[in-house]
Amino acid sequence: MIKNYLRVTFRNLWRNRGFSFINIIGLAAGIVCSLLIFLFVQDELSYDAFHKDADNVYRIVKDFVNDDGSKIPDATTPAALAPAMQKEIPEVASITRIRPNWGNSYVIKYGNKKITEERLLGVDSSFFNVFTFPFVYGNAKTAFRDINSIVLTRSSAKKIFGNENPVGKVLEVDAFGSMVVSAVLKDVPANSHFHFDYLVSFRKQPGNPELDNNWQGYNDYTYVRSKPGTDIPNLVKKIQTINDSNNCMVRSESVATKFCISY
Repeated sequence: MIKNYLRVTFRNLWRNRGFSFINIIGLAAGIVCSLLIFLFVQDELSYDAFHKDADNVYRIVKDFVNDDGSKIPDATTPAALAPAMQKEIPEVASITRIRPNWGNSYVIKYGNKKITEERLLGVDSSFFNVFTFPFVYGNAKTAFRDINSIVLTRSSAKKIFGNENPVGKVLEVDAFGSMVVSAVLKDVPANSHFHFDYLVSFRKQPGNPELDNNWQGYNDYTYVRSKPGTDIPNLVKKIQTINDSNNCMVRSESVATKFCISY
């Protein structure tokens, strides 16, 4: 019975082969497009989901608001915002700042090896309380115990040290001097919205310790892990209040700052 059905089907397809060809190609194209869209959406939704408790991790972003009401979206924040939030907002479980390289490159030396790298970030010691990148060597508690610590990814460590454990080795970084390798992380997944090969202490940045009181410079990104059940719109209001109360004396007359949260 099934053979007869198949025979009749193929005869009809062959008899109307032009029309059948168009239908089959159209169906195949539709299926392929649907699969590609599904894979794209799945990849987009997977970003940063590998972090523990990822639903409670947010980036603080803002709009610069001009007098005419026009807005300039931006994600940078003052260096002083994070410590103020940690101190004044009880819903903040942990918070960290990230200082990007802003196009700078760094010469890193070890013995006779000399390489130039760009993907180096400055982070607070609380970085691993917000983000859960897995460790190959070392651990989150000791990664930034010392201001001269440097954390490498597995690929960058292999480039310099081969397959040996580099923890305790000293690297010379032109911008920061002698840095001791304190940990090695697994390579940052492709579905992370930021990438790096090296991490150094945020306290190594120029202007330390004045950075914690600097409400004028917008050079950093701020990420917060909120406590479960936090009312996010209310958290945003508190962030705005902190910024306005501390920034009122230094804000440009023609530009205000409106904060929000990025999921």
